[in-house]
Amino acid sequence: MRGIEARRADTPAFIKNAQEELLGVLAGATNRKEFQARISQVIEMTCGYLDQLRSGQVPFEDLAITQSLSRHPSDYTKQTLNAIVGKQLLESGVELSAGQHIRYVITEHKARVPNDRARALEHLEGSLGYDAERYGELLLRAVEALLAPVGVRADTLRQWIAKELPAPRIRSLLTERTTQPDWGPLFEFMERKERQKTKAAA
Repeated sequence: MRGIEARRADTPAFIKNAQEELLGVLAGATNRKEFQARISQVIEMTCGYLDQLRSGQVPFEDLAITQSLSRHPSDYTKQTLNAIVGKQLLESGVELSAGQHIRYVITEHKARVPNDRARALEHLEGSLGYDAERYGELLLRAVEALLAPVGVRADTLRQWIAKELPAPRIRSLLTERTTQPDWGPLFEFMERKERQKTKAAA
């Protein structure tokens, strides 16, 4: 668990819960074959999480990002999300100082108008939406964190997740020996352990 998004205080609850559920699936594997089979399940579950985001089903509370202000909002010189939201709160009469925590939701990460990029959780209304694509990227980073140690690279993961690649095709990619990705040193270690167990049993 050390170092992954689920351990970070600023990770939205939706991302944290998804990563913990996926980790639970992978943790049940005892050998290479089981791990490969579980990766296909992880990909399918990830597609389900993405569908929830894209259909607007995730509550703002579960997408809220918690950050600590490194300075007073008026002292920020760059339009970071912390600065944008901090100034929103100041303008609404909220008193803030360095070290205080703010919570916000990303509404349109690449908006030309900085104020449209994020909203303080307290200022969100039903008419406003969230940036599903941005949260999708954050979700994929969390999935990468779980699969990268076994050789699944970011570009491979995104190919599997692509909407035009249905779940059955993902399963076939994982089971076709000729299209296996580089599973990395962890799988080599697991294979050696399996061979040692087989010899010991014999």
